[in-house]
Amino acid sequence: MPRYSIDYSTRLGRGTGGTVRGGINLDTMEKVAIKEMVEHLNLHEETKLVYGLLQECQHENIVKLLDVGSIGGKTYMVFEHMFGDLYKFKKRLGMLMKRTLNREEIKTIIEQILQALAYMHEHGIVHQDIKTANVLINKEGTKVKLCDFDHARRVTTPPRDPETIGTLAYNAPEIILGDTQELGSGVDVWGAGVILAELVLGYNPFSVVRESHAARELYRVVEEIKERLHREIGDEDILELLDNMLVWEPEERWSAERALSSSFFEDGTRQMCGDPYQQLTCKMATQCVI
Repeated sequence: MPRYSIDYSTRLGRGTGGTVRGGINLDTMEKVAIKEMVEHLNLHEETKLVYGLLQECQHENIVKLLDVGSIGGKTYMVFEHMFGDLYKFKKRLGMLMKRTLNREEIKTIIEQILQALAYMHEHGIVHQDIKTANVLINKEGTKVKLCDFDHARRVTTPPRDPETIGTLAYNAPEIILGDTQELGSGVDVWGAGVILAELVLGYNPFSVVRESHAARELYRVVEEIKERLHREIGDEDILELLDNMLVWEPEERWSAERALSSSFFEDGTRQMCGDPYQQLTCKMATQCVI
């Protein structure tokens, strides 16, 4: 196993499974990302499960697991290094360049997310925590990779308690309502749909969703959000995609594979306002060594 140096002053991310810090492969001097698993997960079944899933998910839009090792009773996972995550990238774009992503940039990002999901779902794996913070991106914004498989599972295994799955503002209705019978690949498609809406609008419209919402109230809130999307987004192709990814009933939701064949990803798609950036905003409201 290669030797790695961990930079404890650099925290790249943090999740339920542990903290991710910057590091260096001392043999090649290449940058890596090193995840120190939380103590109760060390060498336990959860760690082995995540490791196994990542070993199966060899795809250009899924972060690559390079190594796993232990020292001092702690388990570390070593991943390829990326510039940052989509949440921070989007935030930095707004703060430094005073703009949101344009249509082509959004298309590039969402297409790659869906390609990763289609691959995972074909192999019987569900991520269950699709959100901007779990999408890594390069500096140019042209390459994205899914990361953080702490909530992932094989569809053949029983789902965990829905209260421990995902992130509320990106969770599909079936997760929020605790319907374990419906927890399949559709939850990932819903999360990708929320990301699409967030990239277009510049904010996450589902941040108003609460865990306390009962089924009828949650349905009303979701429908109100979808109506707002139609008022604020002036791109028919994007609306078609959102309408079919953000469907209440999971069995009626488009699969990732089906979403990839939507008109949004075709050349010469419908134009609403001329300029690729303008057409998205024309109807928007202001807004150690191991």
